[in-house]
Amino acid sequence: MTTGRLPSVEGGIQPTIVDAKGDLITATAADTPARLAVGTNGYYLSADSTASTGLAWASVSAGANWSLLNSGGTSLSGTSTSITGISGQDKLLILVKGASHGTAFDYDLEIQFNTNTSSLYTQQGFVITGSSASSIGATALNQVNTTTTAIKPTSTSANASSVASAFCLITGCNSAGVKAFTASGGADSQASATDNRLKSIGGVFDSSATISSVQIKFGGGTFDAGTVFIYGSA
Repeated sequence: MTTGRLPSVEGGIQPTIVDAKGDLITATAADTPARLAVGTNGYYLSADSTASTGLAWASVSAGANWSLLNSGGTSLSGTSTSITGISGQDKLLILVKGASHGTAFDYDLEIQFNTNTSSLYTQQGFVITGSSASSIGATALNQVNTTTTAIKPTSTSANASSVASAFCLITGCNSAGVKAFTASGGADSQASATDNRLKSIGGVFDSSATISSVQIKFGGGTFDAGTVFIYGSA
């Protein structure tokens, strides 16, 4: 028998290499076993070439943290409202609340990036048009499948009191590549006129430029109310 070794594991890894609950057996080099003590609760085991064993316990990264980039929101005014200073974000969440133009016409609410008005916005989905201001009533369901000059998540009805609200979530904003988005919105005529609307779309913004600004506008008319909130996540 070899002194200091257990005969049942002669030539193998000795049980004495571990000495606490959760210990792991790893190596520091070829034919050189070592002990790695258990990590902190909730940590995960990660490959780490700078550690002596090539392994390390690491904390789990936090999920996406959203922050409001335009403090308090930005009032919609004029024929177009632009929000700048939003560079460096991987994701943008755009919320448009209570947008109206006071014109008896069914204009699209439009979202554009980097003042880009080229036909780079491809979108698919559907739009439901109701028959009254207060309820869906008899409906018309139409398919949306188009490449156009803006993301169009909803439109007002042909009533001067119509109010539109919408959201758009777009990802990959800080990378040089095509950006994917989802968007949805609705508009109430707010009067006896017809055309209560709900729209849901998804698609891509086919631009390699990183996004540094957002523009909100109607397809015609001038804003007389509304607020846009821009949230970002790096």
